[in-house]
Amino acid sequence: MLKLTWPRAAAWRIRRHHVDRRAPAGATGFRMVPQPFRASLAPNAAGSLSRPTSCTRSPRVVTRPFSAAPAASVGELPPSRSVRLLPGFDPYVVAAPHTGHLLPGDFGRRVYRPQGWISPVLLVNGRMEGTWRHEVKGSHVEGVIEPFVKAPAWVRCTAGQEAERLAAFLGCASSPAWKS
Repeated sequence: MLKLTWPRAAAWRIRRHHVDRRAPAGATGFRMVPQPFRASLAPNAAGSLSRPTSCTRSPRVVTRPFSAAPAASVGELPPSRSVRLLPGFDPYVVAAPHTGHLLPGDFGRRVYRPQGWISPVLLVNGRMEGTWRHEVKGSHVEGVIEPFVKAPAWVRCTAGQEAERLAAFLGCASSPAWKS
């Protein structure tokens, strides 16, 4: 019988690729990473990761360097500013807990609707901060963004840029509107 085993380095690269691309950010997010993966991401006593952090390129795996900051100091890092318009049924939203730090307040019913329908989400710094929808009318895309709470100006600006990228992808002009 032929027994196939994964080389340890390949398995480590796959875990690192997955966490770099899909894991929630911050100290709380680090605690949510499953235990087998967390061990390979934790810094050693010298403060560096247990594996080399250089960029590795192969035909199927691209690994980014991971921050060598100790897990305890991750919460002390300055907050990043990211805004994304995730489509309906996005894996990040599907796998997220329906309550907790990724979905503030009692807005779960606006994202996770009846009969298993999952709305498109406005994601701000990794948190679901609203929903959105769009409709293509000829050569024009009409988008409506509905934040759960009042959105700061930088969120409005960046979400508008995201809507323009979506319209460019669809080959249309964009006109995002905000609904409160």
